[in-house]
Amino acid sequence: MTREEFVRGYALRSGLDASWSSLGFIDLGHGRVHVALPCGCGENDCVGWAMVSAEGVLGHLELYAPEPLRTAYCDAIARDQAE
Repeated sequence: MTREEFVRGYALRSGLDASWSSLGFIDLGHGRVHVALPCGCGENDCVGWAMVSAEGVLGHLELYAPEPLRTAYCDAIARDQAE
């Protein structure tokens, strides 16, 4: 599943506007945005992506994400852009 497909599905299930799905995010309004990031949680229903608040992305990657997640993020974005 591509990032855009995930974001479109998330928006549809949540009743949100999918206008920005090609860029990997959803505008929640009032200055709030959620961004699709690669996910490696291992849950049975995980499709390889997660929606994260925009405010938390940089801090998460810099402070809490293990190196494999940072690497996976860069690889997933590159693959998505190549498709």
